[in-house]
Amino acid sequence: MTFMSEVLEKIQTVALVKPEEQIIEQIQKLIRAGDLKPGDKLPPERVLAERFGIGRGYVRRALQKLDFYGVIKTQNQSGSYVSNIGIAIIDGLLSNILTLEEAGMDSLVDARLLIEPEIAGLAAERVQATGIDRLRSAYNRYAKKIMEGGDAMEEDILFHIRIAELAGNVVLRSIIMILTQDIIQKTRQIEGCVGSRAKEALKEHELILQAIESGQKDEAIKAMKLHLNHTRRT
Repeated sequence: MTFMSEVLEKIQTVALVKPEEQIIEQIQKLIRAGDLKPGDKLPPERVLAERFGIGRGYVRRALQKLDFYGVIKTQNQSGSYVSNIGIAIIDGLLSNILTLEEAGMDSLVDARLLIEPEIAGLAAERVQATGIDRLRSAYNRYAKKIMEGGDAMEEDILFHIRIAELAGNVVLRSIIMILTQDIIQKTRQIEGCVGSRAKEALKEHELILQAIESGQKDEAIKAMKLHLNHTRRT
C-alpha cells in the first residue's frame, strides 16, 4: 500500500454539518497521529472530495483556509503540501483555525469594524479608474439582486472584496475573504439580510461607493462604520 493510499484509508466521510471544520479536524488528527508529516503532499482535491464524500467546493475552501494560516503550502501545478514547520506549531495553527470556526456573528462584526473602515479609507485614498469600475459593477449586481428580492449575500461580499482590492493590499484582501466565508454562512443561518434590512444595506453601500469614488477618505470610513454598526444591530 502506498503512502497516499494509507492516508486516504484513514479519511472518513464528512457529514454536511460544518463540513469545512470536519475536514480540518481530520487533517489535524492525521498530523497528530503522524500519518501526515511536515513536507508530505496531500492527496489531490478531487480525490479528497471523493473520500470525504462531499463537494469539491467544501474541500477547496478548507484547503484555502489551511493555506492562508500557513498549515499547508499550495504550489501551482504541483499540489498542496504540509508546511515544513514543527508539528507543535502546525497543531497550534489548526486549533486556532477551529476556534475561529466557532466564532459568533458578534466576533465577526467586531473584526470587520476594526479592519474594514480603514480599508475603505485606503480605497478612497488610492482610488483609480479600473478599480472603481469593478466596485461600481459589484454594487450594480448587488442592487439588482436586492430589487429582485433575491439572496444577495454573495454580491454583498463581492462589493466588500472589491473595496479591499482598491485599497491595494493583498494581505487585507485575504483577511476579508477569510472572514466573509463565515459571514455568508452565519448570516444565512439567522436570515440577517432580508426584508427592510436588505434595502437599508443597499443605501449604505451606495454611500460607501460615493465616498470612495469621490476620494473622500473620512467619509468612506464613516460610511463603512455606519454600515457595520447597523449590521451588528441586525
